[in-house]
Amino acid sequence: MIEPRVDWSNPEQWELVYKPSSDTFFLCDGISKLFDRFPPCPIVLEIGSGSGYVTAYTSMLFKSKGLHSIHFTTDINVECCKKTKQLCSENGVSVNAFRDRFCEHFRGPIDVLIFNPPYVETPNEELEDAIKKHSIEASWAGGEDGAVVIYDCLNFIVSHREKFSPNFIFILLLDAVNKPMKLKRFCKAHGLELKVIMKKNCQGESLLISTITPMEL
Repeated sequence: MIEPRVDWSNPEQWELVYKPSSDTFFLCDGISKLFDRFPPCPIVLEIGSGSGYVTAYTSMLFKSKGLHSIHFTTDINVECCKKTKQLCSENGVSVNAFRDRFCEHFRGPIDVLIFNPPYVETPNEELEDAIKKHSIEASWAGGEDGAVVIYDCLNFIVSHREKFSPNFIFILLLDAVNKPMKLKRFCKAHGLELKVIMKKNCQGESLLISTITPMEL
């Protein structure tokens, strides 16, 4: 069983960084289930890396199978970038962590994209304030339908397809409140296909693991 080591002894470290939680571990389960769909020696980018737990897990999963992967992360919170580097280093994982919203400054091509977005439904003003302050609230405040950042990310992908491999796979965690069918229609209108592959109730949240890939012509 792959389980990145985390020092839980200092609760203050989670005041500015999202603590690995049930949604984090569920996303890791989804990555494990989808592993056979990853290309050889992929470039893997996690958006909103938080603690770095998911990237550490993903790299360790590749290593456990004797395979190589290259990992990058982005987060708007500089404390998350620092924590990602620290946790990955403590688990023997090499990662390049950048302060960025999505991957505006990354050339690519990205083979595997991973995102546990801020999916909690909040007033848009709360989301805007969190993004402006680069605060920990930005890790969960999702605005209308909890999906504002999700749509921003999808629009970024559509507008920057040159940053992604022709057959990239996007692993996206969702909550039922995000209206997955509406997201699916948006993706289809932009040449992408969204599929839900796993569902789980976690601490009162109806979470889903979805994949988004280019539609076959």
